Order: sequence, then structure tokens, then C-alpha cells
Amino acid sequence: MAKVMVAEQYDSIRYLLRTVLTSVGHEVVVEVNNGPDVLSTFHSTLPDIVSLDLRLPSMDGFELMKHIKSTSPNTRIIAYSSGIHAVDVEMAISCGASVAFDKPFDLDDYLKHFQ
Repeated sequence: MAKVMVAEQYDSIRYLLRTVLTSVGHEVVVEVNNGPDVLSTFHSTLPDIVSLDLRLPSMDGFELMKHIKSTSPNTRIIAYSSGIHAVDVEMAISCGASVAFDKPFDLDDYLKHFQ
């Protein structure tokens, strides 16, 4: 199973994602709630997958993805955000996301991207 970073600004959603991911065998190696914390913890934890809210405080999610992919091209990024539009999905994919979708999202659909 995968080592996962959960980057989500809301405590309740981080808790939910951690619970769901660990219940199917993934290891949540770090949880962060803002962009600078993604950058400061990424290299020390080296997750296989980053679950990334595109609208984290203090930093643009698209720039975060570019940084992650430039330093660790094999890391998979699952991107999401509330109110995401088609142009955001296209931009997220071009910045390195494997998938990008709107929240709230179906947890079963979310988990399919961790296979």
C-alpha cells in the first residue's frame, strides 16, 4: 500500500481522509493544512501519493504540484477543490496531477485513485 500525504486545510476533512485511507491499508505519513507545510514536510516524508486540496492557505496548489513533480516526478498527485472548473482540471493535469475533481466527492471514487 502507499505512503500518503494529506494536504487539506480543514481538520474534519483531513480526519475523514486519513480514516478512509488507513482503513483500506494506506499509511498517512503526514497531514498538513497549508502550502508552506507541504513543501517543508514533503522531502522528509517522501510520500508515494499526495492528496492535495488546490486551494490551501498561503500557497497556490498549482505551484505546489509543479514543485513536487520537479523534485519527485514519480509521486502521484490526487488534486481536488471545491468549485473546480474544467479549466482548473486541465491546469491541474498539466501541472502533474493524475486526476483532479470537485469536492465534496464520493469517497469510493476518491479511493479508486489510490489503486
